[in-house]
Amino acid sequence: MSTEQASSRHIGPYRLITELGRGGMGIVHRAEHADSGECVAVKTVAVATRKAISALREEVLALKRISHPCVVRIVAEGLDEGLPWYAMELVEGRSLADVNDEIWGRRSGGYLELASETRDKTSYTHDTFGQPQAAAPIAERRGVAAVVEAANGRLPEVIELYERICWALSYIHGQGIVHRDLKPNNIFVRPDGSPVLMDFGLVSRAFGSLGRESIGLGEHLIGTLSYASPEQLWGHPVDARADLYSLGCMLFESVTGAPPSPGRSARTLLQSRLTEPIVPPSELVDCPKELDELIVRLLAKSVRERLGSARDVAAELSFLLGRSQRTSEPGEDAQVYLYRPGISGRDAVLAKLTECRKRARNGRGSLVLVGGESGIGKTFLAAEVVREAALEQFQVVTGECTPVTTGDMGGPEVNGAPLHPFRSLFQAMADRCHEEGEAFTHWLFGKHSRLLASYEPALAQLPGSDRAPEPSPLVPAAAQRRLITVLTETLGRFAEVRPLLLVVDDLQWADELSLRFLSALNPEYLQRRSLIVLGTYRSDEPTEALHQVLAQKDLLNIVLDRLDEATIAAIVSDMLGVPSVPPGLVHFLAQRSEGNPFFVAEYLRTAAAERLLSRKAGRWTMPVEDDPSLPAYEALPLPVSIKGLVLQRLQGLDEEAREAADAAAVLGREFELEVLSRTLRADDGNIGRVVETLRRRQILETSTGGALRFVHDRLREAAYERILPERRRLLHRSAAQAVERRYASTDEVFSQHAVLARHWSMAQVPAHACDHFQRAADRARAAFAHDEAVMFYNAAIQEARQGIFIEGHREDFWRERLCTLHEFLADLQARSGKQTDARSSLDAADKYLRADAAIPRSRILRKLSKTEELQHRYDEALAFLDSAQSELEARPANEEESQDWWREWLDIQNHRIWVYYWTGDVRRMTDTIETARGVLNAHGTRAQQAHFYQLFSLLRMRSERFALSTETVELARRAFDAVQGGEATEVPAVHFTYGFALLFNDQTLAAQRVLQETHTLAERVGDVAVQCRALTYLLIVQRRRRLEEEVLHTADKTMQLASAAQMRHYIGAAQASLGWLALRRGDLPVARELCEAGIESWNGAMPSSFPFRWMALWPMLALPTLEPDSIDTLARALLDESQQRLPQELEAHVRATLSAPLAEKRSSLAHALQLATSLGYI
Repeated sequence: MSTEQASSRHIGPYRLITELGRGGMGIVHRAEHADSGECVAVKTVAVATRKAISALREEVLALKRISHPCVVRIVAEGLDEGLPWYAMELVEGRSLADVNDEIWGRRSGGYLELASETRDKTSYTHDTFGQPQAAAPIAERRGVAAVVEAANGRLPEVIELYERICWALSYIHGQGIVHRDLKPNNIFVRPDGSPVLMDFGLVSRAFGSLGRESIGLGEHLIGTLSYASPEQLWGHPVDARADLYSLGCMLFESVTGAPPSPGRSARTLLQSRLTEPIVPPSELVDCPKELDELIVRLLAKSVRERLGSARDVAAELSFLLGRSQRTSEPGEDAQVYLYRPGISGRDAVLAKLTECRKRARNGRGSLVLVGGESGIGKTFLAAEVVREAALEQFQVVTGECTPVTTGDMGGPEVNGAPLHPFRSLFQAMADRCHEEGEAFTHWLFGKHSRLLASYEPALAQLPGSDRAPEPSPLVPAAAQRRLITVLTETLGRFAEVRPLLLVVDDLQWADELSLRFLSALNPEYLQRRSLIVLGTYRSDEPTEALHQVLAQKDLLNIVLDRLDEATIAAIVSDMLGVPSVPPGLVHFLAQRSEGNPFFVAEYLRTAAAERLLSRKAGRWTMPVEDDPSLPAYEALPLPVSIKGLVLQRLQGLDEEAREAADAAAVLGREFELEVLSRTLRADDGNIGRVVETLRRRQILETSTGGALRFVHDRLREAAYERILPERRRLLHRSAAQAVERRYASTDEVFSQHAVLARHWSMAQVPAHACDHFQRAADRARAAFAHDEAVMFYNAAIQEARQGIFIEGHREDFWRERLCTLHEFLADLQARSGKQTDARSSLDAADKYLRADAAIPRSRILRKLSKTEELQHRYDEALAFLDSAQSELEARPANEEESQDWWREWLDIQNHRIWVYYWTGDVRRMTDTIETARGVLNAHGTRAQQAHFYQLFSLLRMRSERFALSTETVELARRAFDAVQGGEATEVPAVHFTYGFALLFNDQTLAAQRVLQETHTLAERVGDVAVQCRALTYLLIVQRRRRLEEEVLHTADKTMQLASAAQMRHYIGAAQASLGWLALRRGDLPVARELCEAGIESWNGAMPSSFPFRWMALWPMLALPTLEPDSIDTLARALLDESQQRLPQELEAHVRATLSAPLAEKRSSLAHALQLATSLGYI
């Protein structure tokens, strides 16, 4: 932006004057207040990305809680066109870079900047980082120390400046803040010589070691290469010691005239920083020994060897100035802080996971689950694997399972939305598609992007998505199979881009669909993929669905054990930043924590907060130093349980912070700052301050995605338990209203119904709770998450029962609602094959019906009949139908109700005809059809007409014994015509009936066309039963036409589908057709074996005999080694009344064979076989 453009623009009350600087995510302007004329520096985002906005907000929050004369002061903040900004004091003076230039008499050189996003570490180039350093390489200057004074003769001035910088760092580190981008350009020096720390745009919090580890890569490779610590370059989490490394780099430069790492290019700088030993300043300049040693210790590559406290560095610098002690800076109140420990005691596990990555790079994937108790370090381990994988050039995507409630709020545990742990995966795919364009999008998703967009709205905006087809409707089971197939195929393709590590945390809270997806990642799938799927779970909280995943073949299941004392000693040493710790302290922590690393950290943190653990004169002290035995540690005033530790931390909060913690506990495991603010009805400025207090006290933390969450679930549980019942109810009500306002008009609203239902339930508002539970159930059912839909319907039912209790004056309303919910639940259970459960739900629905609700009661009785029919209890089914029909004795006078009455009456007849069909009761079937025919045209819907024509044709097929007349074909055609344009799931079955009728009316080619169309339609909606039927009768077409290869292909496909669906009739037909094929190819033993297997399959099938047993009987009769008795047995089976009627001439030949004398039986059979062959039976 030009100066002229800037001066015409305002941000808040400030007029922008000129641009002062610009970075990857932020831009700073000189500005003046429109009224007072005060000059300030205004910072806002350079590009309105989510990452940049989040970073600026973090910077504002950090600066608002810091009050120190050596840290830039924030004077105002706000939003401009929805984007955050803040104004800070305009510091008069010059940068430390300018000071260095003056000291060494040079012009400013460039700095090698790290990108603010993750980069490929092996591809750093000169161009990536800009121009090389202006200073000459250190290698050219070694050996000249005798002629160059340290700091070019101004060492006392430099040491005093850095001492003051250290006290500022000590303060911000005590506030839990790590700057992460310390460099000379980010430190200003006022005219009085006092330093000011600037640019907190990359600020992070130093408390990750004590809370729940973040698995993401948000801090990976950020900073300035010339001053970045090795752990930043490796992408490891950072703590205060990263700032001290940067401080060492700056001090080295001020003392010697150049930064410490030699080399002119980014690549050589990176290599030297990570692998080469540091050149001591004393080899370059005439440097005091104590300062030389201090700088070398600050620049130690290992954090464990590096000086750990800015206060300690300040003390050593003060000593160099000849002072015995340092007076605190004004405003200083530095607090004790602990460090993030390295990973310890998990070498064997890490070795296994390293082997998994090696296999994945060679195209062989793994499914790995890591279990253990809460706090044992599962996520910590996963985060280490993520970092190592990123360094090995894996794509890394992380997600976590977030429950709506975990059971501690009362009622059932409610998991998140279907597939919610994989939304980050979908978002990563979407980002890649936007980068690569439409061709890549089509390659990755094919035609299925709209199918997945219902789980992640970002997928609806992909390049070319407007031309992607809508997913075709399917029956629920098939829709779920299709979804899982699409997920696995898309995941596999994404792993082809680059080896992929997919991490899913907290699988004990995974939704049903997510676990089904994981179960589909079987060894056969993984062995061809460059993919690792790593999940974590609490071993003390596995669900039944998770147990099924754990039982998967070749799964690598790692359960983390508790830590021994040696490992705890290493953790404590890391957190305190010391080489060793007293054995008594280690033993005390091992006993109290029981080997759980999170509890170890909690005890240390509490000891520090209570000033039992303090830092003096560069060392840690405790009030047991005179007696460092175990009893002495046990006598310390620390709670004896982890619950006591947690409660002590909560009780130490002020009133505002306690109220915010209560509201946060009500909101759940993770929530947005905006929702918390609305729940408390607090203004943004005040809630930000309170949240900062909770973060500083390590109650809350910020997740990788930017939301707030409790550092550990124990904290949330303890906070929730201590809320009084009435306040808890009011907070849940306020939370429900806050969530509704936040998500009402967004794409995320679909994922919030379960959240809202739980809040309204706990607020004791059953009407809203019931409504949202029902919506959550409908959503889960649409997403093919059957178990969760059942759970939500049951929860809605509980709320409706509560409604009767609370709102007795609306009992009729609630009884009607209960009836509807029970009926919805029954429909879901019936479609899922759980007929017994469906009957229970229908019985419950019936109890809530009004006495005069004839049509609804008839409908429920009819549905009860269907549950009996599907379990082959036909007498019970007919009894329910009789009861249903008796409910319709009084026909209503109202025309609309009369129409409903007739349609229900027709549905009863429809169901009755099916029962008669399955039992083979042709007479009753005929009578019922004739009774219904007159009503059908007057009152039936098109769907009902289609079903009746279909049933009528089926009746005639049975009565004609499947040698069909033209009239029967016409009935099937009328059913076919009536169903066109109806529900997609209803069409295939009627379509099949027409093709079947054509086939047995000897219209073979027409039948082939219709049956092929039927199979396509059935496949499209996932109707496996109709697919099997269409394929079975296509086999007859292909046998008639002698299409041997087609028979082989179709029989194999029929076997696969029918076996999976346990449809024995069609298994037998496929076996018999393969037997026919073996006969034609001369393999007589195999032909006999397969045909006998087909007959055995039919014998074990229900309900009635398969009427096309000739598919096996004729090939067996053609076997030349058949015994006469066997010939007679097979011939009688062909003529059985249950079988398709043979053509008259062929039937006469079969009867002649039966009656022929033994000596003539084979020659008589030969005539029958010749005719059967010509007719397409053999």
